[in-house]
This record gives sequence, structure tokens and C-alpha cells, in this order.
Amino acid sequence: MLTYEIPDWAKGDVRPGTRVVVPFRNSHTVGVVVSLTDKSDVKRIRAISACPDDAPVFSEKLVELVRWLYDYYVCSPGDAFRAALPGGLGYDVDRFIVLKKDGDSSSMPKKSRIMMELLRQKFRVTEDWLKEKVGARGFTSALEELISMGMAGIALEIKANRKPRTQTIVSSVLNAEQLREEIENLPGNAYKQRELLEYFIDNMKEHPKRHLSALFGAGPVKAAIDKGWAEAFEEEVIRDIDSMDVVAPTPENIVLTKAQAEALKEIVGDIARADTRHRSYGGLPEAGRLRFISTRQNMLENPAKGCWCWFRRLL
Repeated sequence: MLTYEIPDWAKGDVRPGTRVVVPFRNSHTVGVVVSLTDKSDVKRIRAISACPDDAPVFSEKLVELVRWLYDYYVCSPGDAFRAALPGGLGYDVDRFIVLKKDGDSSSMPKKSRIMMELLRQKFRVTEDWLKEKVGARGFTSALEELISMGMAGIALEIKANRKPRTQTIVSSVLNAEQLREEIENLPGNAYKQRELLEYFIDNMKEHPKRHLSALFGAGPVKAAIDKGWAEAFEEEVIRDIDSMDVVAPTPENIVLTKAQAEALKEIVGDIARADTRHRSYGGLPEAGRLRFISTRQNMLENPAKGCWCWFRRLL
């Protein structure tokens, strides 16, 4: 655990569960705020550099659960919070060096002059690229000199921890009349290509490539692109936000077998007694999935009360 100062501009935004960008050694990294305090015995506390989110990514209860998790499983806090971080949110930081103000650099040391010349050409470069160009020896001091003079600055950008999902989109580049001309010139056995071009005439819009391949085959679709009848490009798949929070209705009239009812009774009893021993329960179906069983009240009072078990699907 490390202690950082909350600057005045961030005091209303930083709460437990908030992601923050903080200086770490000679670089920056992403951390999660686990608690706040008005005083500390730590000397020379460094300040938070940025708050990338509008709201905490972890609730206070989830922070408590993750803290229990790394204590119970004897792992580092960083590994525990990284594993619990919602998908798509990054935890590595890129540092960019940007030109803030141009000026006379003739009297500067050689390394600083080279940095300024590169920044004039590129305006914004990654710190690793700049270090590779000018050399690692004396790099930090030369950069700090440019920053202290207000000629350069550091911009921080969090890397995404996964690439966005994309799909290939195909659309016709010919109009209806040109498509009809191509159909007339097709050989008699090119049935699928003919059907594809006729489909384009009736549907002059963009289509997912997998949809066209399912209808007419991958070969005809590839041929249409290769011959210049159609074009293909990648498009990011955006999830339907309105459907993300839809909760499936709870099935009614679930009837358990005698063995299932007895196993469920044992599970509930162990939870009520806060029995955290690893146990197996008989009477459950052979196929299923791993689920976390707990009572609502126990989880609210103490996230550690519960048990991991192989809970076979009963539905």
C-alpha cells in the first residue's frame, strides 16, 4: 500500500474505489484508492497525477471484498484489484512528452537541444521513443530541465487492456445498373455470384460479411471484393447499452429432487454458521458451473461470510 496526496483539484473526485494515475519511481501507474485519511506519518508524499473516471469503478463493499481476498489468498493488492477491474478498463500508463512552448535552445546542453528539435518535428512523442532517440544516459535530467522551463510537458494516457471487438462490413461499390451489367457478363454456372449481386440490387446498404457468407458462401463474397464489385472494412461492434442491465426473470415453480433439497439445506446451513471450510455436497446433477453462494445479509455484514462450492445447475 502506498500513500499519495490528493491535490486541491481532485478533492471532490477521489473516493474509495476510484482509479487514479500516480507517479511511481520514474514513471506512472494506475492505482485504486482503498481508504482516505487526514494525516499520515509518511514523509515526502507525492501527489496524484490524474483521475481518469467520473465515478469510482469499485463500490466500498467491493473494495472490502477485494481487500479480504488478497489477505485470505496471500496475493498482492495490485493483482487482486487488477483481477477485479471491469473488462475494458486499462491499468498500464503511456507517458507522452509534448511540446508546450518553443524557444531558443542554442544555449542548452546537447541532449536537451536534441529533445527540443525532435519535439518541434513531432510535437507529441512517447517517452520510450524519445529516450531511444537521445539515449538513456542523462535523459531524465535533460527532460526535467525542459519541463522546469515550461518548454515541454508530460501527458498521461491509460492503455486499454483489450482491443475492441470488430466485424467485417461489406457493401456494393456499384449502382443497380452497373450490377445488372455485371450479372449479364457472368458465366452460366456462377449461380451464387449472380444471387449475391441480385441481393445487392435489392439491398443497397452495408452488410456484415459473415451474414453474406452464410447466405451465398465465403467464395462468392471474396470474389465480389477482389473484382471490385464490393468493398470491405472493419467496424467496431457496439453493445446495446439498453439491454446490458436487463435482468432475466426468475423462473417460477422450480421443483427440486429430494437429494437436491437436502444438499441445498446443507449449503444454507453452512452459510448461516459462517462455515468457510471447503466442502462437497452430494445430490447435485453431474453438469453445471461454479457459483458463489451467500445470504444477502451475511454478504452485507461481512463479505468473507460465504462459501465457494460446485453448485450444479438446477434449472
